[in-house]
Amino acid sequence: LALAGPKELVQLAEPLCRQLLRLNNVPGLEDFARLRRGALTSLLVADGSRRAAARYLISEFGAEDLTLANRLLILDVLADAARELSNRSSVVAPAAAEAAATAATTASAACRVSPGGSLAGSTSTVAAPSAEAPPNLTDSGERPRTRRFASVPREKLAQLNRFAGELRNFLLPLIVRWRKPDSGAAEWAAADPSLIGALLQCSGTLLECGGHASPDRDTAAEAAVRAA
Repeated sequence: LALAGPKELVQLAEPLCRQLLRLNNVPGLEDFARLRRGALTSLLVADGSRRAAARYLISEFGAEDLTLANRLLILDVLADAARELSNRSSVVAPAAAEAAATAATTASAACRVSPGGSLAGSTSTVAAPSAEAPPNLTDSGERPRTRRFASVPREKLAQLNRFAGELRNFLLPLIVRWRKPDSGAAEWAAADPSLIGALLQCSGTLLECGGHASPDRDTAAEAAVRAA
């Protein structure tokens, strides 16, 4: 539903978030926690429901009748949505490809024939050239040089960062809500060390995903430092 982006998604975002956030574990459904987290993240990523879903989840983050586990879940889905909107997960593939190419080059170099006729890194040997064989010389009397191919550095492709303009709608309201929770259990939860640690980690992820392109990066960073 979120990926299809219907017009009704703006009105459905808050009810869907409410049902998913307070949904109990479904017996017999495998990976319930992962599926619920993915569904909430998709509502934060979709253009039609992003702002409404973010407003509701951040408001519920400081609600009085919410469990600590669900408050932590809100921080997790905010960070997941920021990574997806900023394409942070797509930079892993080029790095992995470059590491594989480096490993292949190293393995190839380890298997070069040594002067004694044995393969480096191998226990097998090959027949050594006879002493009577004339040396392979050029016309000038010098041994030919082995041509080595230098690896060309991979150029990283620019990725569209859709989260740069959303940083203010995620991080700033989240910190304000943490400072001004509802009374009762919400105040106790706001002072919980595990929640504070998760909040700081989420804030760092949001700032990193916002990047240099975000016009609100400095303001959001200052608010995060004050929260720490």
